[in-house]
Amino acid sequence: MKEKRVDSLTAVTQAECFHLNEILGDKSLPGCQASSTRPKWWRVWKRDNATKRDSDPVTTVTDQDCARLLGLLAEEMRNVDHADDHLPAACRNFIGKTKVL
Repeated sequence: MKEKRVDSLTAVTQAECFHLNEILGDKSLPGCQASSTRPKWWRVWKRDNATKRDSDPVTTVTDQDCARLLGLLAEEMRNVDHADDHLPAACRNFIGKTKVL
């Protein structure tokens, strides 16, 4: 089976998906939803026992996905500054390019 190549600048890792699912639940990225069907105890265990495989890309994001995630995280955290800290690295790349200095 041929491996699907993922651009590292737009890739979201398994560990980032687990983190987003913990905060946003059903509102998380569609590519992260498969891992959210696991029981909560399993997600917590998986997060705490992260392995090398957790850095493997699970899904990719666009700038629209990142803007949506930032809005949802800001709403959930009630603070935009803290929401930035919880964005996947790929989204920080998009946000960094679009911020006005």
